[in-house]
Amino acid sequence: MDKCVVCGSECEFKSNPATDIFEFNCGNCGGKFKIFDRAADRIKDVFGEDRYKISSFINEMILRNDINPLIFEDKSNIDKALKDITYDFSDIKDNFPKTVTDILDRILLNIYKKTPVPGDNVKIPYDRSNDSKPYPFFYSKYTREAFFI
Repeated sequence: MDKCVVCGSECEFKSNPATDIFEFNCGNCGGKFKIFDRAADRIKDVFGEDRYKISSFINEMILRNDINPLIFEDKSNIDKALKDITYDFSDIKDNFPKTVTDILDRILLNIYKKTPVPGDNVKIPYDRSNDSKPYPFFYSKYTREAFFI
């Protein structure tokens, strides 16, 4: 097992040298996503301790849109046809919920997408072994922060 470039959890990893794309399958981030190697190298520099925002974004895209996001550092030079299916760092920063109310609204939408029938139980993964781990389902930097919300 390798480590996720976004959250640091153990995950599956594939590299394609012909395209400079890394593919991760991370349970903590919500599933499969792809990221260009330059973006992967710059995550810590650009987001620092806020990498949980990328993890939350990936989780939301997979859960709500049923897509595996492709992440660039900057998509300004990307072909117009691809701009709607790719995301860059500014997309992630601009779309992150700004207030507790925004976070609660997004959490409710996530729960809705996980519930095939209203009233069904919703299973939300929780790892008690690492309280300082990001909790993307709740847009939280730490597990303890998620339970505050």
